[in-house]
Amino acid sequence: MKRIAFFVRHFTERGTENAIFNYAVYNETILGNHSIIVCFKETTQQSLGWPATRISYPKFQHRFEIVEIDAFDNMPEIIDTYHLDFFYTLTHGEYETLYRFECPEIWTGKTTGKRCKTIKHCVFNTNAKQGDFYVSISHCLNVLYNTNVPVIPHIVAPDDGAQSLTLRSNLGIPEDAIVLGRHGGEETFDIPFVHRAIKNFLMDGPTNVYFLLMNTHVFVDHPRVLYLPPTTDSERKTMFIHSCDAMIHARQQGETFGLAVAEFSIRNKPVLTYAGSREREHLDILGERAILYWDEADLTHILSNIHDLVRSRDRDWNAYQKFSPESVMMMFDSMIFSAT
Repeated sequence: MKRIAFFVRHFTERGTENAIFNYAVYNETILGNHSIIVCFKETTQQSLGWPATRISYPKFQHRFEIVEIDAFDNMPEIIDTYHLDFFYTLTHGEYETLYRFECPEIWTGKTTGKRCKTIKHCVFNTNAKQGDFYVSISHCLNVLYNTNVPVIPHIVAPDDGAQSLTLRSNLGIPEDAIVLGRHGGEETFDIPFVHRAIKNFLMDGPTNVYFLLMNTHVFVDHPRVLYLPPTTDSERKTMFIHSCDAMIHARQQGETFGLAVAEFSIRNKPVLTYAGSREREHLDILGERAILYWDEADLTHILSNIHDLVRSRDRDWNAYQKFSPESVMMMFDSMIFSAT
């Protein structure tokens, strides 16, 4: 059995924390290893200027032991106490002095002399190799940065049993309405022409189409546009997705993986998404299943024909079958945990 410390930089509702949580859970349930969570104390987080919110802290605390540290100088004692074999961080990917990966004394037990190996898992950049294992979340980063870094993708977890439940009745959305939804970072529904297309469609289009937007900046005030707060509750998120007929995705830069896109697709929801993004992993994975728009006219045409799109719901929209917990954790095991 391997003992792995998963480092959490901050406890927001975003995909990074969801990804770490899934890795830590399935590290135990599939690989039979032991997971603990390591994070900075709030005072250290504040001094670094990191997000102060701890919305997902209770979720981690309910499932794992959380060890809070003042600085990485504390790691030798943590390595001794928990007999750590590996330290894992999911981070940007650029060169970082914070982790002090080049200082062997930080990653060696103080009394036992045990060496804890380090894993740096890159989300946005793959041109600054650090740590014992330097891996990427997607192939698109290797393309963008002309690198050849091993890839371990995010886990796309299956449904948690709430498939038949939705939020429609609670929100006053008719069962026969068409609902386009999205969730993700509050600031990442950020393409201006998408906002304009939706506003115009609400004025001129059919009256049975709703937009259900979770954790999204308000860009239009309309009775058929409903804004929901973020959630870390997996059952509520599943109910939210099952309330929707399709996802409308509008992140200008695109996705280096796109967990929110994956969460809709794996539940057989078609995804409307911008075709011109620089970061294109979601486009590569969706392939021919993606409903692509290049500009406002394209999106307006798609929205005008949304009834036909919804009538095709019985086709296979799921492009994320290969990212199951078992498949991804076996990559971790073969590439890292059992490779030493």
